[in-house]
Amino acid sequence: MLVRRPWIYWLLVVAVSIALAASVFSRLEGVDAARRSWGTTQPVLIAATDTAPGAALIVRIEHVPMALVPESAVDAAQAGSALIARQHIAGGEIVTELDVSPAITGVLALVPSGWRVTSVIENPPSAAQPGDHVELVSDGVVIAAKALMIGVQNDTTLIATPADVAPAVALAAHADTLTVLLVS
Repeated sequence: MLVRRPWIYWLLVVAVSIALAASVFSRLEGVDAARRSWGTTQPVLIAATDTAPGAALIVRIEHVPMALVPESAVDAAQAGSALIARQHIAGGEIVTELDVSPAITGVLALVPSGWRVTSVIENPPSAAQPGDHVELVSDGVVIAAKALMIGVQNDTTLIATPADVAPAVALAAHADTLTVLLVS
């Protein structure tokens, strides 16, 4: 029947095409409606790749619903700035102020604001890597429950600690009684 009447074939092709186009248009409208229901969006910096502590951060800008943006999100205007990761950042994460150090390069980029750095000679070495969280113990007493290994320089380990415990850490390091414990 289709061979004798090709207009029926073409009528079916046009009908299926119209039905398919209507279905696609309906789905796109649903996506747009869902996106509008999110409310206003805000441009944020998203880590493009996994980044290790101390490494330069590669970012992209994406528009994210306001409800998903953390208060400490880095302003998207800093996309061209040299941002150094203070801690491990996974690809796809929204970059926050706690994750990066915008103006400092090298090992100091890992040091949280207000913390101090002490040079420690480890014997035996703890195998801590830059960005690892550690505890500092002297004579069996924890003197710094929160500390951060930020690097190795001239056979010494650089440890960042909160300012209030930094003098005790320096004293224990000088007395050669300091032990660095890795924290999981």
